[in-house]
Amino acid sequence: MSDDAQVGALEDADDWIVKTGRDKLEQGREQIQRAEAMVTQAGPTPGAEAEARAAFDLLRSAMNWLEEEDSALFEEAHQALDAAGAFTRRTFGCWLHQEGTSYEQRCPVALAHNRVGMSLAAIIEKSECTVCHLAPEDCPHIAGRIYEGVFCARLITQGRLLEISFVGRPAQPDARIERMSVPVADLQQALGPGWVPGMDVSCDRCLSPCRGVSRPWG
Repeated sequence: MSDDAQVGALEDADDWIVKTGRDKLEQGREQIQRAEAMVTQAGPTPGAEAEARAAFDLLRSAMNWLEEEDSALFEEAHQALDAAGAFTRRTFGCWLHQEGTSYEQRCPVALAHNRVGMSLAAIIEKSECTVCHLAPEDCPHIAGRIYEGVFCARLITQGRLLEISFVGRPAQPDARIERMSVPVADLQQALGPGWVPGMDVSCDRCLSPCRGVSRPWG
């Protein structure tokens, strides 16, 4: 592939990243709108709750895809996710995930505000395009696109995994933390002596104004 072709491929890839994020943002907005309409028509039914919570994953993913390429749209996705979280908390209630006396935060709304992802380091010894099966340096296709019904990806056929690192912006936008433990000692301090481990814990973070996102690595 020539230098000009490589530049064009990179520009197409950037456009594709933004388009993917925009599509997820629109889908997430439509999802929460359906949930709101269902609540208006029939009240807070389990079906309406499922619709609302499904919007969380879409809007969080929109933030992930739009973070690096378009900061204005990233903020739109951020605000839409916060609004979806507030609606869902007020309408249905939210709780920390609990297993016995152990607690975890698994909510995509809360986790999206911690801008940390994961990136692997590996030595790729051999790989090929899933469309034409050529080596990447000889392949004209763009990873992530669909060509005549075939999804283009780089298939690693031989390599060695070296490490997995925490990073601010992972190469795979959705490679993010899916759960975080919540120390019982912190809950005890926040909830007072009337609370004991094993009780349910309501999550009320979406009832307060957003404090912004946390970027440990800028």
